[in-house]
Amino acid sequence: MPSGNIDFVGIAAGIPELCRMNRPDGSGDYYFGIWKTNWPGAGDALPAFKIAVAGPKGTRSSFITRSAPGLQWNDSIINGGTEILVVDGRSYRTLKLAHEREGIEGNTYHSIITEWRDVDTGVPLKVVEDQISGESYGPGTTWMALQVQRLLSP
Repeated sequence: MPSGNIDFVGIAAGIPELCRMNRPDGSGDYYFGIWKTNWPGAGDALPAFKIAVAGPKGTRSSFITRSAPGLQWNDSIINGGTEILVVDGRSYRTLKLAHEREGIEGNTYHSIITEWRDVDTGVPLKVVEDQISGESYGPGTTWMALQVQRLLSP
C-alpha cells in the first residue's frame, strides 16, 4: 500500500459503520474503514464486523469469501480488546481488530492484519501485517500514524 494520508470524509448513506475515505490505496466507502464495499465478500463483512466489535475481547466472527476460481478464503474478524496507543505524545484508547484470511479449497494464502483504531473517532492509528503464507499485500501494509489532525472544513 502506498504511504500517505488517510482522510475520513464522513459517514456514507447514513450507515454509521460505513466510512467514506480517501486512502493511498483508493477512495471509496469502507465498512469500519477496512472492507471496501465493492470487494468480494462485502455483503458478509459488515455483519461479521458488527458481531466482533460488539462482543468482548476474543470474539471471532467468520465468513467465506469467493472471489474467483482459486481465490477463496475463510475470513475472520477478531476483537482484540482495547489498548492505549501513543501517537505524537498523545494517548489514544484503541480497539484492536484483527482480520485473519486463510485460503481454502487449494488456496494457500494465510495472513493476519491487525488494526488499532481510536475508539472515539474510528481512525486507524496502527496496522500490522503478519504474513503466514502466500504473497503479502505489499510494502506499506504495516505502518503507524505519526500524527493525527482534523481536516479543515472547505
